[in-house]
Amino acid sequence: MTHITFKKNPAYFYFLLILFLLLGFNYIYWRLDTLNPDSIIYSYIFLFAEIYGFLTALAYIFMVWRLPIREHILPKKNLSVDVFIPIFNESVDLVQKTLGAAIDIDYPHKTYLLDDGANPQMKRLARKMGAIYLARPTNEDAKAGNLNYGLAHSEGDYVAIFDSDHIPNKKFLTETLGYFKDPKVAFVQTPQDFYNTSSFQHRYDFIKNLIWSEQSLFFKIIQRGKDSWNAAFLCGSCAVLKRSALKKIGGFATGTITEDIHTSVRLHKAGFKSVYHPGTLAYGIAGASMEPFITQRIRWGQGAMQVIRKEGIIFNNKLTFAQKINYLASTFTYFDGWQKMVFYIAPIITLISGVLPIQTTALQFVIVFLPYILINYLLSTELSRGYGDISYVEQYNMARFFAFGYATLTLLFNPKLSFKVTNKETIKYTSNYFLYPVIAVYLLSGASIVVSIFHYYYERFIPLDALIMVILWSTVNFYIAHQLIKFVRKRDITAVNEHKVLLSHVAYVFNKGKKYLAVAQAISSNSLIIKAITPKIYNKNILRGVIYFPKKNIPFKAKVKNISRVREGLFAIHCNFIWKNQNLKNDLNRYIYGSNHHIIFNHTKEFELTPLQKFFTLFKKRKPKEIVHHNRWFPFSKNKKALGVIIQRKSNKTSTHYAVLNEDPGKQIFDGQISYNHLNMKSKFKIKHIIVDNNSAGDYYLVELQRMRGEISYA
Repeated sequence: MTHITFKKNPAYFYFLLILFLLLGFNYIYWRLDTLNPDSIIYSYIFLFAEIYGFLTALAYIFMVWRLPIREHILPKKNLSVDVFIPIFNESVDLVQKTLGAAIDIDYPHKTYLLDDGANPQMKRLARKMGAIYLARPTNEDAKAGNLNYGLAHSEGDYVAIFDSDHIPNKKFLTETLGYFKDPKVAFVQTPQDFYNTSSFQHRYDFIKNLIWSEQSLFFKIIQRGKDSWNAAFLCGSCAVLKRSALKKIGGFATGTITEDIHTSVRLHKAGFKSVYHPGTLAYGIAGASMEPFITQRIRWGQGAMQVIRKEGIIFNNKLTFAQKINYLASTFTYFDGWQKMVFYIAPIITLISGVLPIQTTALQFVIVFLPYILINYLLSTELSRGYGDISYVEQYNMARFFAFGYATLTLLFNPKLSFKVTNKETIKYTSNYFLYPVIAVYLLSGASIVVSIFHYYYERFIPLDALIMVILWSTVNFYIAHQLIKFVRKRDITAVNEHKVLLSHVAYVFNKGKKYLAVAQAISSNSLIIKAITPKIYNKNILRGVIYFPKKNIPFKAKVKNISRVREGLFAIHCNFIWKNQNLKNDLNRYIYGSNHHIIFNHTKEFELTPLQKFFTLFKKRKPKEIVHHNRWFPFSKNKKALGVIIQRKSNKTSTHYAVLNEDPGKQIFDGQISYNHLNMKSKFKIKHIIVDNNSAGDYYLVELQRMRGEISYA
């Protein structure tokens, strides 16, 4: 049996919960007696939106109150495992990255490329890389049908699934197969994380050094909470399933466009268990602009409505009560779109017409509503454990409210839907069509504020205190819409076609029999930047060299695009790779994707302290935070062997040294030679702290250092 322990909640969680329940039920009871008889339909719509919000808050609390702590279990040896990569119309370059990493997973397995596009190029790619290629004669049931075809033509007792853009860590199977020692476990789901942190769903806060993702709350908190109720569900990728469990329910569920959650419901109905492994073991591509973000969520919402119709979650006696609550919370979340629409439109209607959905005095409303909404906010943010930044959450609520509302119509009309693959490769630089609902909220909110002020000046059509509150409400909506529109426009301009890894690597560059030590930065499959002390390291616009990665050095040839001077004595040479040996490109892909080393090494946070945690830290003694101004990178070698890159991180008080090493230094003190910017000197370092970052093809050693001998100076 799988042993689960739970993370202990702070005592103030219980205090907030009791307050929320008392204030929440009191508010709803009070609201039942404050309907406006002069606009009864408007009043009831607004009341239902508020009741819906209270019920979803209760469901959220129920889901995430307990977070299980999963202990790693070593898998049995010699298990029979198949790895499926279902594809349809993706590019060879994208699939190649995932396929190479899947083949390199360190637990023995067979890798299958399931091609629903029957692309001859994919067939050649699979055979060349050593994978098994399958293409079915027909394409019924979309992705679910493709996976079922793979099941019918494979024999492994366990099946791992990766979408074409999700690059698995080499330890993926080692970390997940152990959970199947419990014979009732049908599948193990892992988080879906993304290496292109410049996508539409990511936000970077430079001041906080924080990368926030729209999906972080779900994968870091909600799925963990669901796991405590045996209700975590499949997410279509980065998961392992037991073949015998799938066989019992007839394979992957068909008839909906979200085979993942549909299959999960059927497995839970059959009495199987699920496991959510909280550690990220694969990295994929998030949609760069608003269009793929919205179209993907429409598909998720429509699929959820189909699952509700087909599986009868509410009245199904094969699901536990807790599982019903969890599945209802995940499927009914798409009705948020209608609730948000009411909250965006209501202040506009009131400011223009003077009709209020509530009949009460402003003072009484504030006395009852303000404590309720404040405790609601505090409890929800505390339960988000730092992943629920309200400013970002509300922007994405507005971004998708119309899409969510549209998706729920599937529950009523049950149209025939086709599975649409989310395009994550092509970047469209205009998102106007999907931005229209937000623009409408923006313009109407702003206009209603102006109209109401003029209206009140000429005619006291609404009490002044009520007018002020509704104007504040509409101003908040206006501000959220403004921030979102500004972000979308910026993302459309700054979106990039290819993700570049920020982590720097040591390299040697060759020209005319000479060997130059340099640093390779901003590396992607097709390009890189070489920083060196002289621009004369290439010949006829061709640059040759070797980049040092863990366990493997990759020689390269590149065409120089342009050269820029970083500072005195240091040049940046922008290049495009020229790949004649495809295997070398595959090797490069295995190293630069499928890891979050750039987040770890740059000390980037993915969550922050909650409001109450920040308050409590005021009473704790702590060192003043130093502001980091810039980094300097130095190639590091010993006996002409490249060891890695040393970083000097200069703050407002001190300099700290770190290293990206391609091999384990093996001892607490190591020495070598720093060569950079007209500098060539020996230095010795003592290791203070080391993090081993598992890459899909080798381990990076991210080291905090203490300088023992030699000082870095600049020419």
